[in-house]
Amino acid sequence: MKYGKWQYDYNELRSRISIIELAEAYGYELRPGEGKRCPVYEHPSGDKIIILNPQNSQNQGYFSAHDDRDKGILMSFVANKVGKGIITNPCPGATEAEVVNTVLHNYLNIPVEQREERKAENEKIFAHIEEHEIKDFNGLFGPLKNKQFLFGRGFGSAMFDPIFKGRVLNNDEEHGVPGANKYNIVFPLYGKEGEIIGAEERNKEYKRMLPGSDKANGVWYSNVPDRIEGVFVAESPLDCIAHHQLTESKNVMYFAHSGNLSAGQIETINSVLSKNRDKVDRQNFKFMLGADNDSAGAAYDLQFIRMQVNRTSKCFLERVDAVDKMQADNLTIKDKDLFKTLANSVKKEIDSSIDNDGVSIKIDEEKQEIRFERQAGNYFGESRLSDLLLKTNILPFTKKEKSIMKDWNDDVLLLKRVNEKRETKIGYDDLRKEKGQFKEEKISYEKDRMIEKQEEKKKEAGKKIKM
Repeated sequence: MKYGKWQYDYNELRSRISIIELAEAYGYELRPGEGKRCPVYEHPSGDKIIILNPQNSQNQGYFSAHDDRDKGILMSFVANKVGKGIITNPCPGATEAEVVNTVLHNYLNIPVEQREERKAENEKIFAHIEEHEIKDFNGLFGPLKNKQFLFGRGFGSAMFDPIFKGRVLNNDEEHGVPGANKYNIVFPLYGKEGEIIGAEERNKEYKRMLPGSDKANGVWYSNVPDRIEGVFVAESPLDCIAHHQLTESKNVMYFAHSGNLSAGQIETINSVLSKNRDKVDRQNFKFMLGADNDSAGAAYDLQFIRMQVNRTSKCFLERVDAVDKMQADNLTIKDKDLFKTLANSVKKEIDSSIDNDGVSIKIDEEKQEIRFERQAGNYFGESRLSDLLLKTNILPFTKKEKSIMKDWNDDVLLLKRVNEKRETKIGYDDLRKEKGQFKEEKISYEKDRMIEKQEEKKKEAGKKIKM
């Protein structure tokens, strides 16, 4: 098909193709139970999108859970996903409009029966989406009585600490969610005023966000300590409990975003802290970023840094359009002296490092802008970028707090495995200092976890989506 000679215009394309069906065609899968009226889809690469107006294919929109610039209608979806390498560019060198048109018209060349079958399945799933939503989460959950799952994850006395009292629950046997297992652990999601606006259920080989949960704004968080010296932000409440158990930290408040860090969730975190500003130790306070050691975790770190930087009046940090599978962030600094200081700091850090994991910088003195470029979706590049940004000291109250393994709960289980073979038990500090010494246990643990996750995926693939 030649560029510029198209059978349908954009309005006709939107009437014929929904974002959902196109996303599914490129490997995105529905995350059952996540989102409130707005289903969540995830790509094998970790890219996660939230769909707006799922029942109306002609008027669908979307936004990314990881990138506040990645949003819009069908055409934006195609352009952004080509830029990220999720959709293959069918005509390199062509204009964006030509690329988008080619992708969409190529999709329409798929047999009609196949496309209609996919569309019918989606309509069936979302036709009665509101019927399955929980309207009021109050009174559904009871005190923590059944702790088998938590014990199985290696937790001991930490889960009984006052900091978590009433924040880790079970489904109420008499008045709880119909059909829910009384042994399921429940982590409530709270809004800006402390109200419960959703919940995540966990058990062995089981994880779901209760339908109706406002995941775009809700976060799980611990009780508020008398003095707040630190705020630990992780993907899962399990990582928060694990961090507390391993580090025995005092005066730390815990937040978890359930693997979907959005602007609304960061606003909720800031709002909760603002309401407790009299308890914040301003001299010692730190945000501690404890996301997983993987590509999604690195993206969450950057998302958090962007949002907090942009709350200040000094700088503006923005992810810009990717070119040739590259991603970039532009840091614009209003004050000239501050720009010079930050530019020199970044350049010195880049020049003094042997390996910058593919991150390069461009300094525009006229615009007072520092551009950070790296390969799209590369964990090491994303992680190195967040390190560079934090070293500029634009967020002096923020640091990374990373586990040894993929996540903090993994560290709990690794320490348990190491101590099983030792007469003299070691603490977590010893494990961090001598982690090379325990290479055999680490490899063994990683293999076992890989097998467990493969089994979980097989079971999940065998289940039919029930809405």
